[in-house]
Amino acid sequence: MALDNEQDDVPRTISVVMPAYNAEDLLPKVLAPLLHMQEAGEIAEIIVIDDHSTDGSKAVAASFGVTVYQTSQNGGPGLARNLGAEHAKGDILWFIDSDVIVHEGGAPLILEAFQDSSVSAVFGSYDDTPPADNFASQYKNLTHRYYHQRG
Repeated sequence: MALDNEQDDVPRTISVVMPAYNAEDLLPKVLAPLLHMQEAGEIAEIIVIDDHSTDGSKAVAASFGVTVYQTSQNGGPGLARNLGAEHAKGDILWFIDSDVIVHEGGAPLILEAFQDSSVSAVFGSYDDTPPADNFASQYKNLTHRYYHQRG
């Protein structure tokens, strides 16, 4: 029986990569749905990259049993994402910011999208109730949502 080479190239595993800076208060809420997805076998791993936080973000993330790395210096989310991507084992990298709570069913939608061989990337949209209570995060998330929904 011949193997379908295209089917062999279909991504099947998701690695979550989450940069975090001073996110100790949000991490329990943000990690909870991801841990449920991991327990259900929808995602392979959760990697939190502490970007030299001045709070207990690193310890909080570690207390949930996720993989934690720390950047060599505070370099912003791009540096943290790159470090996480270097260590990720999954076929798909799902970048999630530390102030974003994903909705149930997100991982299966990502896997479904990648069943189409013409799909190279997918992009999610913020909802209208960001969990962060500081003005900067709320403004940023709601602005992103506005442009994502209009796009």
